[in-house]
Amino acid sequence: MNQQTELAKFIKEYREENDLTISALSELTGVSRPYLSQIENGKTPTKKTLEKMAEGMWKDEFQKMWNGPRLIEMAGYKLIPEEGEPGYDVYLKDQEVYEQMQNYERIIRFLEEDIKELSSFVELNKVFNEESKIILDNQHLTKNELEALRLLLKGIRINREEK
Repeated sequence: MNQQTELAKFIKEYREENDLTISALSELTGVSRPYLSQIENGKTPTKKTLEKMAEGMWKDEFQKMWNGPRLIEMAGYKLIPEEGEPGYDVYLKDQEVYEQMQNYERIIRFLEEDIKELSSFVELNKVFNEESKIILDNQHLTKNELEALRLLLKGIRINREEK
């Protein structure tokens, strides 16, 4: 089955399973009735239209995350652009941000474990007094850095209390 036919069949089956007319699907998705008709008859919509349709067709976030990309693939689009294609730079930047977030999460987990160990040896309130001399990378922490550290630890404590 070619991709246009697969998408057209999927949209029609979705409408029938959910007892929707083209008008009702148009209201849900914000895509015009004539354009939806054209899609059901084999016209390939833009990626943006498919994303808009997924937003309206599925309210559950998991279903959107699962079915949105399926619609895009059924229409014959690639989910990940190849080098040199439009959007490739954005994809690389998104990947870089995602990897940085994962690194930060690992660092936070590591710090939480260290802080847990330290808190059993150190009275944290005494650490943050005016005369505190905490050294990091061979430099004393400034008042602003001490305050940032204090707020981080306070946030971790609050997070633990909520669990």
